[in-house]
Amino acid sequence: MVEFALCFPLLLLFSVSAIGIAHAEETANDLTTVVRDGARYASINPAAYGCTGGASATACSASTIQGIVQTEAGGVNASAGGVTVANSNCLWSGSANPPSLSATPSSPTAPTNATGSCLTIAYYISDLSGTTACAYYQTATSAFTNVNSSSCTATSSTSVPLYVAVTVAITESASGNPIMVTLNGLHITPLFTQSYSMEVAP
Repeated sequence: MVEFALCFPLLLLFSVSAIGIAHAEETANDLTTVVRDGARYASINPAAYGCTGGASATACSASTIQGIVQTEAGGVNASAGGVTVANSNCLWSGSANPPSLSATPSSPTAPTNATGSCLTIAYYISDLSGTTACAYYQTATSAFTNVNSSSCTATSSTSVPLYVAVTVAITESASGNPIMVTLNGLHITPLFTQSYSMEVAP
C-alpha cells in the first residue's frame, strides 16, 4: 500500500503527460491537412490573399486563402476549441521574407503575436537555375511584395512554373498540459510548423 502511494503520483503524471503529448501530436498532424487544403485553394485562386483587417484578423473571408486555413484550423480538435491561426506573417531569423523553397523548407521562429500563431503565403518560381522565392503576401501592409528582381505576381503568367506555399506555425498552449507547463518553465516553447506547396494552375 505504501509503495502504491509513492508510485501513484508518478503514474498519474505519466498518464496525463501521455494524453498531452498525444493531443499535441494530433494537432500537428491535423495541421498537415490544413496547409495542404490552403495550398490547394491557393494554387487555383493564387490572388485570393486579400484578407481585410490586417495582421490581427482571425476571421478572414472564406473566399480567401487565409480564410480557408483559419476555418479548417478552427475545426481541428474542435472539442478543445480548435486552433486559432492569426493572419500574421511568420518570421525566419527575424525577417518576414520567405526562405527559398526546398525539399525541406526551413522552419520559422516562434510567433510573437498574441495568439502564438502565424501564417505565410509565399510564391516561388522554378527554372533550370533552381527554385527561389519570388514574392509573398505581407499582412502588415496588406500588399503583395516582390522579394527579388523577377516580375512575378500572383495573377501574371510566367515563362517558368509558379508555385505557392502555405506555411502555418503555432505555439502549443501550456495550460492544462503538464509536459508543456514543464517545457515552458524551462523556457522551451513547443512550436509546430507545417508547410505545403503546389503549382499554380495555368
